[in-house]
Amino acid sequence: MEGEGLHDQEQGEEKNKDTFWGRYGSYILLGVLVVYVILLGIGTFAELTHNEQILHWWIFR
Repeated sequence: MEGEGLHDQEQGEEKNKDTFWGRYGSYILLGVLVVYVILLGIGTFAELTHNEQILHWWIFR
């Protein structure tokens, strides 16, 4: 009985790996998080140094 639940879980993981999101979803989310942190750092730097050129970028408006 205990083995059946484990077997079902393994099949679910294998099925999830067959989809694009299941295979690459964690990498995509990690990439988005890295880009967000970099942009947050650039914006913070621009605010602290009063750098108007960076603050006029379309992403910071």
